[in-house]
Amino acid sequence: MFTQDLKKESGSNAHSDSLCGCVVPGAHKKGALVFFAVYAPKAERVFLVGSFNLWSDAHPLSHVGAGMWETCLPLSEIRDGDTYKFKICEEGREIYVTDPYAVENDGPPHFNSVYRYIPDELSHTYENEDHVGCLGMPVNIYEVRADLMTGTRGSAHYRDIARETVPYLLQMGFTHICLSGVFESYYDHAHAHGEQAYFAPHREQGGVEELREMIHVMHASGIGVLLDWHVSHIPEDVTGERFLVDNALYWLELYGMDGFVIGGDDAVCGEALSRLICEIKKEKTDAYFIARDADSTAKMMGADTTVKACDAYCSRFSTPENGSDRMRMQMAARAYLAFLEGRMITYMGCEIGLCRNDIEEKDIGPRTAETGGNARFQLFVSDLNSLYLSHESLWQRDRRVRLLSKNDGGIAVIECASDSDRVLLAVDLSGRGGEIPLPIADGEGIILDTSSQRYGQDGRMTDQGLRGGVATLQAYGAIVLG
Repeated sequence: MFTQDLKKESGSNAHSDSLCGCVVPGAHKKGALVFFAVYAPKAERVFLVGSFNLWSDAHPLSHVGAGMWETCLPLSEIRDGDTYKFKICEEGREIYVTDPYAVENDGPPHFNSVYRYIPDELSHTYENEDHVGCLGMPVNIYEVRADLMTGTRGSAHYRDIARETVPYLLQMGFTHICLSGVFESYYDHAHAHGEQAYFAPHREQGGVEELREMIHVMHASGIGVLLDWHVSHIPEDVTGERFLVDNALYWLELYGMDGFVIGGDDAVCGEALSRLICEIKKEKTDAYFIARDADSTAKMMGADTTVKACDAYCSRFSTPENGSDRMRMQMAARAYLAFLEGRMITYMGCEIGLCRNDIEEKDIGPRTAETGGNARFQLFVSDLNSLYLSHESLWQRDRRVRLLSKNDGGIAVIECASDSDRVLLAVDLSGRGGEIPLPIADGEGIILDTSSQRYGQDGRMTDQGLRGGVATLQAYGAIVLG
C-alpha cells in the first residue's frame, strides 16, 4: 500500500509500509539521504555492498525489528545507476542477494540490483489518462513476449512493440495485450520458472522509461494492457502477501497497467490469493484479475473471470496447408472456445497457425504470416475476433450459454444470448460430420462458416446454405448463425 507521506517525501521508489513501522523495503531517496532496507529474519549481520563502496563491508545495516534491516547513504556517496546487493550473514554463510524491491536489475551474469531514483512527478505523468479497463466491455487478449518478437534492434524493445504491434492489434480485433516475460529473471533464460525481479522490467527491452511509454501508446490507441503475473515465482526472502500487494500497486500506479493475468501454476493457495486480490482492490477498485485456471478455481481466488486460452489446445499443433483436416480442426476448436465462459486470449503467433515450438524458434512480428504463417488461418482468426466483438452475447458478463442439442455423431449446437443479442454455433469436433437441426429464428443466417473458400476450404456449406433448418457439417466443420 503506497503511503502518501512516504510518496511525498521520497518519490515512487518508496513502496509500502513494511512490517516494521516506517521502514520501507528497497532503496528510496528521502531528503539528502538514500535509505536501503531488506527483510532478512534469520540474518546475524547484513551489509550493503556495491559499486559505490567497491563491494566492501563498509556499510552495515542495523536490525530495526520484525526481520527488517536498514541503513542510509548520503547522496554524495551514491549515483543513479550504481549497482548493489545485500550481503546476508547467517548460520555461518555469506549470501549475496538482489534487492527484491529494486526497480532495475542489470541482468546476467551478475543480476545486480540497480539504484534508480524515480521522482514522484514521474509516477503521475499518465495518472489522468483514460485507461481502457476491462469491466463491461469485450476483452480479447493478445499475449506478447518481447524477447521473442522481431524488432529493429534484435529482440524488440518496448518502443518497437508499441510502434509495430498497435496497428496489427487493431486490424486483427484484439482489445488488450498481455505482457509476459516482463520481469528481469535471476536466471540466464528470460522465461526460467524461478525467482524473478518483480519490480524490474527487462533492461534489454528498454527498461522503465520505454515500458511506460509503450503502455501510454497502447492506451492512447484504445488498447488495454495486462501483466502476466506468476505469483509463485517470488523470491523466498520477501514477506509474501505484503510483497505482492506492494508489487501489484507499483505496476498499477507507476506504469498504469489495467490488470493482471494470473498464471495457472501459481503455488499461492486460493484463499491467500483471494485475500491478496481483496487488499489490492481496496486501493485500486478498477484493477482487473483474470485467472488461467478453471472457473471454479477463479471464483475461489477472487478473480474477476478466466481466460479461454484459445492457444492451449490449438498451439500444440502448427496449422498445415489449406483444406486439411488439421486446419479445419483448429478453426472448429477456436469457434467452440469463443462460445465458452471466460475471456479470449491468444498467444502471439498462434493466430497465424504456429505452434509453441515454432514460436520459440522464430522471430515473431505482425508480418510473420507473410513469410512463415498461414494467411488464410490468420484471416479466419480476424473474422472470429470481429464476430466476438460485435456480439455482446459472446462477452457480456451476464450472458447465457446453453447446450441446445447434441446428436449421436458428436455435433453440438450451442446458444449464447443476452437481452438484445443471440448467436448459435453448430460444431463438429468428432471428425465425422453429419446433419443436425437448428432452431433458427426469423432474420438469422450464417455469419461465419469454417468451410468457406475465404479460408482455403471447399465452400460446400456456404454453397448449400441451410435447408429446412438443418445444417450439414463436414468433418470438423463449424458455422455461426446470428
